[in-house]
Amino acid sequence: MKKGIIIGVIVLVLLVGLGSAFMVATGSSTVKAQLHVEDGTATVNGKDVSGNTKLSEGDVIATDGHATVILYESVLVSLEPGAKVTLDELAKTHPQVSQQEGRSISTFTKLAGVEQYSIKTDSTVASVRGTLFAFEDGYVLTGEGSVSVAFNGEGFTINAGRVIEDGVERDATAEEMASIQSFIQRAIQELRFLRQQELDKHPILVSTAKSMYGIDDAGINAKLEAADRGEIDIDEAKAQSPLQLDSLDKIADITKAIQQLSAELG
Repeated sequence: MKKGIIIGVIVLVLLVGLGSAFMVATGSSTVKAQLHVEDGTATVNGKDVSGNTKLSEGDVIATDGHATVILYESVLVSLEPGAKVTLDELAKTHPQVSQQEGRSISTFTKLAGVEQYSIKTDSTVASVRGTLFAFEDGYVLTGEGSVSVAFNGEGFTINAGRVIEDGVERDATAEEMASIQSFIQRAIQELRFLRQQELDKHPILVSTAKSMYGIDDAGINAKLEAADRGEIDIDEAKAQSPLQLDSLDKIADITKAIQQLSAELG
């Protein structure tokens, strides 16, 4: 362990219950924009892509399946089949997206210092500082928090369980409320994808930690699942780490975001 500290490589992150440990490496760069294709096919600027692809400002993304645009590992823009969006601006404080077709579900987590996020069509603009909502032209369904919406220049604030449709605000229907649950579950899966991405950055060190602490992949997954259910105090676990690391902070913050969304499911 001392040798690891001397060479600047940390093999320990505690996401613990009764002393078990998980490991990540020291550094953790943040990807500005990426696309995770969940199923079906997707294109970026007309070219077929699959798996995980880095994105740039101005890119046009379309999908006939399910895919999620991830901005600064903080904003999840989950695209429904038939959706098409453009990354208008990738300023970290306020990324902005245009939606040309279909429906998206946005989840704003504030994980990486993003302060605000906006998505728009020709008639509708939605801006948030922390929430989850479905969006298409003339329609916003708020699943968590509140959304500031402008429809043809008229402003609204749409709270959880409410809808604005073509300028008329109303309660969400039972079907729409049920869809919110599926939106939340999808957001949780994407956050787990981000967390696994962080762990996968340093396979050699993860392997070393498994050997040092007598834990395998199943043990890691079991502890993470327990953390997701709120059975582990993430702040307390992080405080037990001998060093404060970027990777540790990111994994802890992602896990807390999962816990918060899981609580919305009841």
